[in-house]
Amino acid sequence: MMKAAVVRDFSTGPHYEGNFLAPIPEASMTKIEVTASALSNVARSVASGQHYSVQHTSLPVVPGIDGVGILPSGQKVYFVSQAGGAMAAEIAVKNGDWVSLAGKTDDAKIAGVMNPAMSSWMALHYRTEFKAGQKVMILGASGNAGKLALQIAKRLGAAEIIAVARDHGHLDDLYELGATQIVSLSDDAATVATNLASIGKDVDVVLDYLWGDVTGQALTAIIPARADANQLLTWVNIGQCRGRNLNFRH
Repeated sequence: MMKAAVVRDFSTGPHYEGNFLAPIPEASMTKIEVTASALSNVARSVASGQHYSVQHTSLPVVPGIDGVGILPSGQKVYFVSQAGGAMAAEIAVKNGDWVSLAGKTDDAKIAGVMNPAMSSWMALHYRTEFKAGQKVMILGASGNAGKLALQIAKRLGAAEIIAVARDHGHLDDLYELGATQIVSLSDDAATVATNLASIGKDVDVVLDYLWGDVTGQALTAIIPARADANQLLTWVNIGQCRGRNLNFRH
C-alpha cells in the first residue's frame, strides 16, 4: 500500500489517501519511488475528467504523467508515464521511459519545468523543419511555457525571437530570456495588427500557446503581409488558453 492523490469522482477532484494499492510492475516495467510529480495542465485535465485519455477509464485513477524519482539502483531520474499515476509514492514505468539526472537537483523544479519546456523543444525538433538562423514568433511568451520557449529557441540558434504577450508590467524582462522583439497585445487592435504584420512578414515558425482570438488576429495580420509568398510558415498550436474557437475575418 502507498500514499497517493486519488480521483474517485471527477466532480470533486483528487484526494489524499494513505493506503492506496501500490503498482505491480510488469516484466517490461520498473517501479520508481516518486520524489516529485508535476502539476501540469495534463494532470489537471485528467483529474477533472476532461482529458481524452480518461474517457474510457474506470475510477479510481491517480493523475500525473511525469515527475522525478529514484530507480531501484538508486539513480535519480526524470520519468514519463503516459498511463498516469505519478501523483503517488510509487509508480511503474515502462523500462527506459526516463532520463538520468546528474548531481544535486531540485526535484520539484525539475518535475515542474520539464513538461512546459518539452512543449517548445519537441515542436521545434519534431513538428517543424526548424534550422538555426530562422525567425521564431512565440504567442503567449509571458507564460511559464512561453518563457521557456524563448530560451530554448535561443539555444537552438534562432536568429530572431519575437515575443507576443499581454503587458502585465514585465514584458521587458523577456529580452533577458532571449526575445529580440516584443509585440504587446495590450496595445489597441490597430497597433497590434500593424506590429504583427511588420514583424511577422518573414517569420519562419510560430509557436502558439494561445489560439482563439489572438491566433485569428495574428493570422489576419501576418499572412497578407508576407514578404515572400513562397516562404514556408509553420504554425504549431500548443495551447488553447485564449479559447478553442478560432474566428477571424480577412
